[in-house]
Amino acid sequence: MDLKRVLVIADTYSLPKYPAKGLYVKEQALCLVNSKKCQIEVLFIDRKSKPFIKCLFLFFKILIKRAIRFDTIESFEKFKVLYFLVPINRRMPDYIQLWIERIYLRFVCHQYLKQNQPPDIIHAHSGLSSGIFANFLSEYFNCPFVITEHSPLMFHFVSKARGELVIESFKRARFVASLTIFQESLLKRVCSEAKSQIIPNVINEDIFHIKRKTCGDFPFTIISVLYPSPVKGGRYLFNSFRILKEKGVKFKFLIVGEGIEKMKKECELLGIKDDGEFYFNLNKEELSSLYNKSHLYCCSSIYETFGLAAREAMLCGLPVVTTDNGGVVDSVTENTGLIVPVQDSNALAEAIVSIRDNYDDYDPNTIRI
Repeated sequence: MDLKRVLVIADTYSLPKYPAKGLYVKEQALCLVNSKKCQIEVLFIDRKSKPFIKCLFLFFKILIKRAIRFDTIESFEKFKVLYFLVPINRRMPDYIQLWIERIYLRFVCHQYLKQNQPPDIIHAHSGLSSGIFANFLSEYFNCPFVITEHSPLMFHFVSKARGELVIESFKRARFVASLTIFQESLLKRVCSEAKSQIIPNVINEDIFHIKRKTCGDFPFTIISVLYPSPVKGGRYLFNSFRILKEKGVKFKFLIVGEGIEKMKKECELLGIKDDGEFYFNLNKEELSSLYNKSHLYCCSSIYETFGLAAREAMLCGLPVVTTDNGGVVDSVTENTGLIVPVQDSNALAEAIVSIRDNYDDYDPNTIRI
């Protein structure tokens, strides 16, 4: 049986420096390979900010050579990950940036065909950037493309021209996978013509196991995976810890993610740094071990498309306190945790205490299901 050739387009990928970033691309590619129904190749097109002069230099260098080169950044037994840099700069008007990116993509197509057979289908991770790229490549390769939408669909962060290209990609895609009910509703608002279906992210359940614990086993421990971005709501989470400490609640917190030093300083200003531990970008096995040393997962995000970390914690039997952020609330019921308003530190603190005081009411096996 001939296997379908699938070209995966990503604008982020799990690299040694930031192993958690874009990890879903690698995990889904491995899942497709293990299905033994297709051949996979991942093309990571990295739109990275560079000085204006550097952007022009790299662009004209490509024009003169009339060729590009892919770097292989990771290689597995059955597929490899190709990397190509597209330099960007905020000083450059976006309509010019889009024109330059289109020229880069022509060279990407030429180079890809030198090394590979044309794909039978293209899979783009997110409509913004990857979806635009997939739309262009599908015309060149004369094959359909699908999109798995991971992004928040916040079009006020992009130019009108780029936003229109994203909408066009949604319309032309053979299929658009939304991660949650909430995200599908957002997709339908921006593009009612998109042919969509809810397909959650892939999680390797074999990595995450339940380790039964009680409140008396060790200090009541709260874990959260985040990085210092306003959308993650870290300031409200840390402020809720300050409130707990001022009320005399005995607890410990674990923070996993990027930007650890910045978050440490924020906690130091609130007087709670010594009440927590900070971990930089753990792998899944290490993260599972930390979940099993915790009692509760807390998500303080203002917006979430899926909430992968919260679901991983639930596979370890942890109840969840989450803000009403869209993606995570699909999985949280009265039997698995509590939902509070976004940007409300007092509500977060009260929910944490409520779960601690009623901890035996949350059955780990029910939460895992």
